[in-house]
Amino acid sequence: MQRACGNAAVSQVVAAHRLQRYVDSFDVEFSRSPTPAQDLKETLLDNSELFEDPDEQIEAAVDDAPLTQRGTEDIEKPEEVSATLRAGKNRSPKRDDLSAKVGWIGHDEFWIKRGVKETFEGGHVIPHALFDEDDEDADMAGAYENLVPMSRYVNIDAWKAKEAAIKTKLTEIAKDDDDDVEHSLEITIPVAASEYEMWASVLAERLGLTFNDDVDDEQLTLFEWIPRSLGPVSTQHIRTRKAQPSSPLSEDEFSEVEDNPLRTWSDEIQTGEELLAAIKSVGLRVHPSLLTLISTFDQ
Repeated sequence: MQRACGNAAVSQVVAAHRLQRYVDSFDVEFSRSPTPAQDLKETLLDNSELFEDPDEQIEAAVDDAPLTQRGTEDIEKPEEVSATLRAGKNRSPKRDDLSAKVGWIGHDEFWIKRGVKETFEGGHVIPHALFDEDDEDADMAGAYENLVPMSRYVNIDAWKAKEAAIKTKLTEIAKDDDDDVEHSLEITIPVAASEYEMWASVLAERLGLTFNDDVDDEQLTLFEWIPRSLGPVSTQHIRTRKAQPSSPLSEDEFSEVEDNPLRTWSDEIQTGEELLAAIKSVGLRVHPSLLTLISTFDQ
């Protein structure tokens, strides 16, 4: 399986009457990856010697699994997103259903990793609300290249705070009262999601297949969609005078957003304190009697 990389960019000079536009340019580095279901099926078939089941049964096991996004076509997955933003009034583009599809991709990957169903949402890397329907790149607001699976915690809490920080910074740079100066904000957001590994024996148990005990267990590599982190968000305030090239005034860096402990599949909860933190991280309140019980774990 090969990974295809690409670059989509649109950048142009903005006319005076279009200065209210929010997104002047949008640029993304992306790879094309199969859906988790298709990736899982192809990987198992490529390593069919690890299972006693025939290929037809391996395919049937994946088809019967609670995975929602099927199909053989690879989908664009962002690796780094950049945009030039301006403050002003805007009319957000219409939303389409790709956000829901990307959320279901996260659901499918989480089931493969953990064997349980979990709700994920298709979160926008560059906030959808920053696009104007008249922007040249308006169609990228809800495109696969600007969407990643986000847990509810990341989408409505951690990443939402970063979106608010970007909007605040846009408001701040727009306060300059020099009419001869145009202000914009250049941001770059890396998306850390490449590959993850699963033991073949674990996948066999999860799918109801029979692992071949005559061979050594192996870790199989699958494409990753759920970001391990978003950011750090790199920002640069650009001030441009008429008939002069852009020159940077300052640079700032936002810390990266990582998923909460409950989504960190490489770690185990080993103490009562870690269990309590994981429960609180998803917005649940702990009953006093349960709190007393958890406190005894570390004793």
